[in-house]
Amino acid sequence: MTYAMLTHTQEVAISTGVLLVLLCAAAFVGWIMGGKTADQKVNELSELVEVKKAALEEARLAKKPKNEAIVATHASKVVYPAAPEPHAPDDLTIIDGIGPRTAELLNKEGIQTFEQLAEASILRIARILKNAGPRFQVQDPTLWPKQAKLAHEKKWEELEKLKTLLISGK
Repeated sequence: MTYAMLTHTQEVAISTGVLLVLLCAAAFVGWIMGGKTADQKVNELSELVEVKKAALEEARLAKKPKNEAIVATHASKVVYPAAPEPHAPDDLTIIDGIGPRTAELLNKEGIQTFEQLAEASILRIARILKNAGPRFQVQDPTLWPKQAKLAHEKKWEELEKLKTLLISGK
């Protein structure tokens, strides 16, 4: 082999090696950028979901009638609204998805009756679960208020039908 042939073969080998390194580097950069783009999109969608949940909760609260007691302002004596009668805590474990520890957690946060659970926002319940740690964060409280409303209204058959649907996954 002549010197010219050797040099040309080495140039081709070096060019192929450089080209291979550049392709690997480009693929790596593309992989990193693609991963960041997907993470950014997931974060954007998560934020959008939270905004929509908050808007839905506000709309529900605006639609719900407020039961405010009228207090006299120009009276000879001060009149206070009547305090609600104390009610024994309900067994929240009747609700599908609430076990004894979750019921205890809700009780500590002031949700002790079916009525209180029915009126609680899903965001509040989710916040309570989130603050309690990862063990409670896996629970889905979206239908707890609906079940609690049925229990509060003593519509036991309808509650059992709903629970059966939830358990069967339909």
